[in-house]
Amino acid sequence: RRVPVVENDRLVGIITSGDVRSAMPSDATSLSIYEMAYMLEEVTAAEVMRTHVITISASASIAEAAQRMLDHKISGLPVIDRRQLVGIISESDIFRAIVDGLLTAPQIPPVADSAPM
Repeated sequence: RRVPVVENDRLVGIITSGDVRSAMPSDATSLSIYEMAYMLEEVTAAEVMRTHVITISASASIAEAAQRMLDHKISGLPVIDRRQLVGIISESDIFRAIVDGLLTAPQIPPVADSAPM
């Protein structure tokens, strides 16, 4: 769903599936499938990528990553260590950590049922 763009070992952008969809010609186009394929081959990563990338440090906790994703309404974060990309953490990774018992969700006290009036 997301592909980091790296140049000289440095993260310079990210391309999401939404960015790729936005670069596609409209369904209402009169272009042939061959013309569309040619156009897509001519589009570069630099033209489609987002350059303002929200990242997280490799030493940050899973909870910090989850909070950053919530704050920015994104589903994944490139993970950076010493200014180099070392991975990507996604919502699925966080869910897996919870299911595997590596991360426990805070216990929220149950809400008392109110009696009908």
